[in-house]
Amino acid sequence: MKLFLPLFFSILVGVLSISSLTLFAKDKVVHIATLEWPPYVGASLKNQGPTIEIVKQALEKKGYKVNFDFYPWVRAVALAQDGKDGTSNVKYDAYFPEYFSTEIINSKKFVFSDPLMSGPLGFCIKTARKADFNYRVKNDLNITYDELKKGKNPIDGKQIRFGVVRDYVNEEKFDARTFNVVTKATSGKDIPVDLVNSDELNIRKLNAGRIDLIFIDFFVEKYLTSEIIPEIQSGSITCLQPPIQNKDIFIAWSAKAENLEEKKAAFNDGLKQLKKDPKTIRDILSNYPSFKK
Repeated sequence: MKLFLPLFFSILVGVLSISSLTLFAKDKVVHIATLEWPPYVGASLKNQGPTIEIVKQALEKKGYKVNFDFYPWVRAVALAQDGKDGTSNVKYDAYFPEYFSTEIINSKKFVFSDPLMSGPLGFCIKTARKADFNYRVKNDLNITYDELKKGKNPIDGKQIRFGVVRDYVNEEKFDARTFNVVTKATSGKDIPVDLVNSDELNIRKLNAGRIDLIFIDFFVEKYLTSEIIPEIQSGSITCLQPPIQNKDIFIAWSAKAENLEEKKAAFNDGLKQLKKDPKTIRDILSNYPSFKK
């Protein structure tokens, strides 16, 4: 019996060590809700898109595995806010990609990571209508919006209509002034917007002459018009330069996430390590034609 005791305890220690490692591995998992937003992220994109590559590499540097689930945008945000999906019991730690928003910060439902990357955000129009708009980016963006509102030949014959995606964060001064065209304007709301459910639908409506201009990320416009909507003739849509903003893209961490500060710090530190060599991010982006100049 004595001869077997050392062997028994050795096996027991080994089993406990493996169990501990398994539990540790389970704890080092981040669940993120996301959406189809090519070329930044998409289930059918190479490696699911550059932003997913960046997030995965940053967290893997800190020993985390990352799971991404794709949902419509509004549901992705809601799942991260609630902390879990009622059908699968997955607890979501965050959603992404997201632009910085004071409104989101003030809600105290999410906290932002350090920025992954940035993209040009602004207005696109039918190329044939360039003469209808006096576009200049002013230090006070409200002046820029006022001048766009004065555009000639509005589609409905009354007022210039802007196309935006429902529940997207655009630019804060712009968002603060918008109202849905199917409702009446209220105090301080003087920019009429036509709400749609996707950037693709926004572009299709612009191309069909149903809205005057759209607010969109220029890389997204480039991808959609070249890869998804081939019937749009090359050069028929113009993105007004310079963009309104080069907008940073973040992870929005749920305030309900377990070990929130630890996970956020791990990502930020891993991202900092990634960015020490600028070539790393450039190499990731080089795999996606929409990001090439």
